[in-house]
Amino acid sequence: MTVVVQPPPTAALTSQLSTLVDLKDVRVCAGLAEPDPDTEPAGGVTIAVPSAWTPTELGEFSRRAVAGGRTVLPLRQDGAVTLLGPLVGPGLLGCLDCAEDARMRILSLPIDAERVTFGGPIPPTNLPAVAAVAASIIQDPAAAADRMWIFNSANGWVSANSPAPRPGCPTCDRRPEDTPDAARVALTARPLPAGGAWRQDNPATAGGKLAGGLLDGQLGEVVRVNINDERPLPTASALFATDGRLDYGYGRGLTPQEARRIALFEAVERQLGRRPAGRRTVLHAAYADLGPQRAVDPVRLGLPDLCYPEQSPHVTAYRPDLPTLWVYGWSLTKGTAIAVPEHAAYYGIRPTTEAPHFIDETSNGCGLGNSLEEAALYGLFEVAERDAFLMAWYAETPLRRVAIPADDMQTWHIADVLDEAGYELLLFDATNDLGLPTVVSLALRRDPDPAAPNAYFAAGTHQDPCVALGSAATEAGVGLFANALIQHEAGMRDPERALRMLADSTEVRDLDDHVLLYTIPEARSRYAFLLDDQEPVDWRELWPDLPPRPADLTDLLTGLVGRLADLGLETIVVDQTDPATRDRLGLHAAKVIVPGTLPMTFGHINHRTLGLPRLLEVPARLGRMPTVRQHADLPLYPHPFP
Repeated sequence: MTVVVQPPPTAALTSQLSTLVDLKDVRVCAGLAEPDPDTEPAGGVTIAVPSAWTPTELGEFSRRAVAGGRTVLPLRQDGAVTLLGPLVGPGLLGCLDCAEDARMRILSLPIDAERVTFGGPIPPTNLPAVAAVAASIIQDPAAAADRMWIFNSANGWVSANSPAPRPGCPTCDRRPEDTPDAARVALTARPLPAGGAWRQDNPATAGGKLAGGLLDGQLGEVVRVNINDERPLPTASALFATDGRLDYGYGRGLTPQEARRIALFEAVERQLGRRPAGRRTVLHAAYADLGPQRAVDPVRLGLPDLCYPEQSPHVTAYRPDLPTLWVYGWSLTKGTAIAVPEHAAYYGIRPTTEAPHFIDETSNGCGLGNSLEEAALYGLFEVAERDAFLMAWYAETPLRRVAIPADDMQTWHIADVLDEAGYELLLFDATNDLGLPTVVSLALRRDPDPAAPNAYFAAGTHQDPCVALGSAATEAGVGLFANALIQHEAGMRDPERALRMLADSTEVRDLDDHVLLYTIPEARSRYAFLLDDQEPVDWRELWPDLPPRPADLTDLLTGLVGRLADLGLETIVVDQTDPATRDRLGLHAAKVIVPGTLPMTFGHINHRTLGLPRLLEVPARLGRMPTVRQHADLPLYPHPFP
């Protein structure tokens, strides 16, 4: 019998490296021990090869190396995966804490970084490739400092990955402090391209560049895109990791490629809307200390009715003297900086003792665009859409039915597919005092059936009413097939729970519950105010005097801001842009806040209607309610918005 003794990985790697690079400035060592400064002077690159390690040990080792003026390239094994880098050292961008955090997020592993140990022998078959990559890094450290190379023994794949810096990382968080000056939004002309598009051209995301800049199955901002090209339109979901969990951006379009592109955009929007990526939050104060000239009154954001505080652990009853964290936005109405609660500007922030939350925020008003102006415009569209939908729902106001435009082939296609499945597509004009055409859509089952989803709601808002109609119809049709019917066919729909939610609104706890409740026929009475058998009218009767398509997005934005100002409403933009995403892909993110409008919430106990008198005043002014009722008279049933 022949016994083959493998050399230790350090010796084998040194042997491989010797044929590729001059080793006089390279040291290969086992473990994470500090070099002896008396015998091994600083300079060159140390390749550290621990046989076992924890993320905490790795991070501490890298920080000591940087503090000691040393450059270190870690090489370690995790199961079938060999990990090389990132290179850390003085003046370099690499960070082992951020790299390991990204790996754990992608793997969706809630680990104890101090106790969970990774390790294993590095496969000899990986060493030639590892040595070749290590040699290229040593020869040009600056070019590869922020990359971690992953060698997968199971499938032979090799990938170079650039983990994004974590906000708050003590090593590589170089965000400037949030200040009033940094919040300034200097509006610039943004011409629209010729044709029907309402978006600016962006060469950085054209063709396959968007997917190329986002998709990375190991450590990327988006890990995977799933496409479903079944009826009525292709849909896509872009998987990404955030806050220790996996989430999705969703898209739909006429083609799978279009659906994929929209899903990728939404994934970026959702990531940037969750927490500050551009500036560090530093303002800690109470509204009573800031005052209305410096800050938004939280009451104007709409407060929840805390009748059930034991069921709302994330929300603290608002008091003007209660301090919290604030970020600066820019009032497009007044042309000044203004502070808004951090948790109203970013919906992924968790409450703390020092920074309690007065509201449970969602992505309401978040927009992504090829400029900050474009992002703000689409964020404002969303604010108007949710305000109009909730105003009609909470006040139970009848709405005019709208006929499908004769030349809208996509909407007719969706209506035909729904008809074949036993549903009718209903479209309603919900436009309110904000003046932006808003359409509520309803996919309604013709014959109520307890064994099938009975209703699916959606909405659309746009300056062009035909775009709003098409968007609302598509959202309802695609949503019904992609969510309610699929859950029904998979046995995930729970009519018994829906009946419990019908009897007790506090049982409606998340977005899926809002949809589930209205799939049962017993809930139809709650939207009977829409079902009066009226004949649909041509859209041109409802929107006869709309201005022509603008040549510039900024002109449209400023016009809408002025219209809201005439109603006494202020438009505030919080720039959520991540500088790295902006520089790489030309994408900007914004959160638009219009105090006084109705915000979308999920979980019935989180609904925010207190402090928003428009809910009663506007429907009466529009003739949709006979008199102005009291807030206590409103039924305020959980909304059906998906």
